[in-house]
Amino acid sequence: MSGDDGHQKKSVLITGCSTGGIGHALALEFQLQGFYVIATARDPKKMQDLIDHRLIETVQLDVCNPASIRIAREEVERLLDGTGLDILINNAGGDSTPQPAVEVDMNVAQATMDVNFFGIVRTTMEFAPLLIQSGAGRVVNISSAAGLMPIPYLSIYGAAKAAVNAYSDSLRVELEPFNVGVTTVITGSVANSKDRTKFELELTPSSRYHAGKPAYQEAMMKNAAQRLMPAAQYAKALVHEMMRRHPSRTMYLGEGAWYAWLMTSFAPRSWIHSLMVRMWGINDLKQSKKTA
Repeated sequence: MSGDDGHQKKSVLITGCSTGGIGHALALEFQLQGFYVIATARDPKKMQDLIDHRLIETVQLDVCNPASIRIAREEVERLLDGTGLDILINNAGGDSTPQPAVEVDMNVAQATMDVNFFGIVRTTMEFAPLLIQSGAGRVVNISSAAGLMPIPYLSIYGAAKAAVNAYSDSLRVELEPFNVGVTTVITGSVANSKDRTKFELELTPSSRYHAGKPAYQEAMMKNAAQRLMPAAQYAKALVHEMMRRHPSRTMYLGEGAWYAWLMTSFAPRSWIHSLMVRMWGINDLKQSKKTA
């Protein structure tokens, strides 16, 4: 873990490092900047190039499996050899199929909450002792603008990310006495990450929302046509922030992330509500009800 100059490298553990995503880009950028990188994934085969990378360690870790997290922690302890962990990046997560809030598949909803929220809780609990041991650790939770904005048909995903935001705020207060910081990254649209714009709106045959589906698809196509921040650019900005003496408590990265901050910080909630109704075709449902 020592660099060419003999100084101890800072260590970073990243979850969700499948090739093509944010975690993968972060692993490469942290290594480029001289960190000792431990990249993890639920299925190691999906990060084969990192396994083949001679300067990056790889460990299997499934954030939904407590036993997997415990085994990974034991392996990480062995790799760190008593030095503690400097940075934990809770990046692993997944989108859910868009569905109306009152028609969600509960199995899908529970799985979405598990991977996006409880996975972070489990992983942070397991690795907290190593972060404290380092003397100046940091937890970085990758959240989403969907946790700030009331985006139709993404209620469960948005709720999971909103839970991450609230959890991070409380965690930051509780870990302060142990000199462990917490950064929440509100993420907008990023290229090569899992893309919700590719998802079809899932409706049951008796759903009340069929009349709004064309407007929803149109809005999704417009979003898909927008410029996306490359994952490498996202990683470069985040790693640069982590190299500062005092990293930010909250970051906004990715296309549309600052827009979400601006809206939720200064616009009335009623105005945001009206905007969502117009943007996502909810008005079409009202018209359909009138003509029914």
